[in-house]
Amino acid sequence: MTLVTFFEFLVVIIVVAAAVMIARTYFRTDKEQEDLWKKSAENQNDQLNKALKDKDMAAFKDMLDPDVTRFYPKLPYRADGPKLVADLMKGQLEGNEGPPAPMYSKKVQSYQNCIVITYSFMMKGIVNDKPADLTGKTTRVWARGKGGKWMLAHEHISLNT
Repeated sequence: MTLVTFFEFLVVIIVVAAAVMIARTYFRTDKEQEDLWKKSAENQNDQLNKALKDKDMAAFKDMLDPDVTRFYPKLPYRADGPKLVADLMKGQLEGNEGPPAPMYSKKVQSYQNCIVITYSFMMKGIVNDKPADLTGKTTRVWARGKGGKWMLAHEHISLNT
């Protein structure tokens, strides 16, 4: 085998391998795509929780969709836009120990270009200036933004009474 023949053979192998990888991506089943999206959104959700735990408001704000909405269990009840959501979250974090709380009963649902993650939580916080154990429920809606990055589009927190 000559050197030219070897390189021609190598080029053919590389082209075939690339074609197989492209075909595999193109012909991926809906279930495979859904699983990839769920894992990707869950990873982003974990990164958001880490930002909250570290009280890294810049990282938190970077994960918010430009049209984000967040519902709160007390006034103002609703915040729209990354600036207000981040400002209110910063104030909320100052009164609690170690958010986010552990997640229980987590469920991940996929709907075309969004992922809904719901869970219950338990955490320590401050209620009426006194330490308290808090429980509640959270719903987060993650939407695919530019470049396929998952952005938090909506969050709703409900405290149990």
